[in-house]
This record gives sequence, C-alpha cells and structure tokens, in this order.
Amino acid sequence: MGLGGYQTGMRWEGVRMNISLISSYLAENAETALDIGCNEGLVTCAMAMSGTKATGMEMQDKYLSMARKVANRLNTSTRFENKKLSLEDLKSIAPYDVVSFLSVHHQIASADGLKNADIFLRSLAAKAEKQFFFQPACISAKYGNHGPDISDNDIAAYEDYFCSILKNDFEYYALIGFAQNDIPKNEPMRPLMLFSRVPIQLNKTINFSHNLEKIEIATSNKYWLVNIFRH
Repeated sequence: MGLGGYQTGMRWEGVRMNISLISSYLAENAETALDIGCNEGLVTCAMAMSGTKATGMEMQDKYLSMARKVANRLNTSTRFENKKLSLEDLKSIAPYDVVSFLSVHHQIASADGLKNADIFLRSLAAKAEKQFFFQPACISAKYGNHGPDISDNDIAAYEDYFCSILKNDFEYYALIGFAQNDIPKNEPMRPLMLFSRVPIQLNKTINFSHNLEKIEIATSNKYWLVNIFRH
C-alpha cells in the first residue's frame, strides 16, 4: 500500500475484512453513516461508496490528512471532522442511519475507565437509527487496568458482556464475522458485532469487491500508474 499509513499499511487485512463485512450487511435503505475514530477513513469511504452520506470523525490530524487524500482520490463525498467526541458532545449530535465504532471502546476505557467507556458506548449506539457496527478489543492489555474481567480472546465472553449493555436497546443482533488483527500477535482476531433496528440480511446491491479494489488502488502506488495510462 503506497501511502504507507496505519490502515493502509500494517492494518490493511483487518480493514479489508471490516469493509467486506459492513458492506455485506449495510441496510439497503441507509442514507447516512457516522464512523467514530475513523483513522485514515477507509471504512468511511467504503460506506460512502455504498451509497450513504458518510462522515468520519478522528482526533489525529495525521490520519485525517490521509483520509481526505484517499477520499479525494476515490472522488467520494465523504466528510471528515477533526474531533474527539465527549459524552456531552453526543447529546447534540443528530442521529444517523448507521454508526460504526471499531476498535475505539478500549481506548476510552484505558483513558477514562470501563464504566465511562460503557456509558459512552451505549449513548453512541442510541444515535444509530438503523444499525450499529461495533468491534471491541478482546485482550486485557488493550484496556490497561480498566477492562472487563474476561480471559484474553474469550470471544464468547466478550460478546456476552457487550450484549448485556446493548442488546436490549435493539431488535436484532448478530456477530457477523471477524477481522484479522495480529497487532499484537496474541490478539489474532476481533469480532464484528451488529446491533440493528431493522432485520439483518445480506445486501446484494453493493459490489464490495469492486469497491475494495478501488480503495486499494487509491491507497497504493498503482493510483499514479492508473491515472497516467488513463490520460
């Protein structure tokens, strides 16, 4: 991956899996999407390419710069905001059809404690009018000293824990798959959980493999070759 970033580099396989899963289950009538902690915006861009008006929020400028560059190369209408959301901020945010919250909860828990992270999680999920895609870390080291009392990589126990927080707020739930992690090596996979207010079904209108190919080109040195030969 030519841009040599985080999602575009060492995390690409996991990001690719997340894009495939989210695209496969994205509600066909979803019009708006919010990606919290969007990093370099690849998932955000994929949701925009799938037909939603997508917004990504990220607190680190270096990632946002990359996200905007990728969105421009893909010619999407993806919007990015440099923002670290607080619980107070959530009160003023309008609802979105789809909200994604991937590999961020443990960062809040490490900084502010598990109780505050769980309150934020539930408050954010309430902003999802149709679907809430959630991916937790599943080893205690990622939570510092503030994680749930669960053995490392006990996916079923982590699933039960987060379902106890969110499942009663939604009509439907499914663990739709796993994304490769491998950083650190002792956490090889992370689950992707879908809490939904609409029936969970495969979206047959999105050609996610084509979108993935375009994203991979946009984040690689192939982008320049493709455009050279196009002109």
